[in-house]
Amino acid sequence: MSWIDSCREKCKTIKYLGSEMVWEERPQRSGALRVQIPLLNKNRVTIPGLMLQGDFYVKKKTGHEVVTYGLLARYGPEWRRVFFYCIWPDHVRSHRDDENGVMFGPHLHLGDGRIEQTVRKLVTGIASPLDPKWLMRYQRHTNLRANGNHELTAPIKDDLFGG
Repeated sequence: MSWIDSCREKCKTIKYLGSEMVWEERPQRSGALRVQIPLLNKNRVTIPGLMLQGDFYVKKKTGHEVVTYGLLARYGPEWRRVFFYCIWPDHVRSHRDDENGVMFGPHLHLGDGRIEQTVRKLVTGIASPLDPKWLMRYQRHTNLRANGNHELTAPIKDDLFGG
């Protein structure tokens, strides 16, 4: 089975959040937030070597907000991408490689570039990287489910009053 096929299988499997999503500041990157959560199988048992990772940061030079939601699998001593949403503003260059050229705005990665990957542009009407609709789309693509009160959450609320 190829790495891409393995990634597709990992996405098809129903998974539950193993804990509450707590976005914490990354000490090595001022103002950036990260969450890492183990995932559970349909029997609510931890899936070894599989986790959800989310990142949020603001580009210092431009002020653009960037959010990523990723499913990662342990591959030897490293964590490799299985399925990632990279959410950038539509007008910002967000990805570049030899196969796909330059991409602007949100895109997804199925697989990991160090092994094998597919990169596709995401075309949506969702304007803000912080919009919770991104989480709903990501949840559908990865078969990720809430687990009681452990739900997918955005890194910060999209307005000053917490709405």
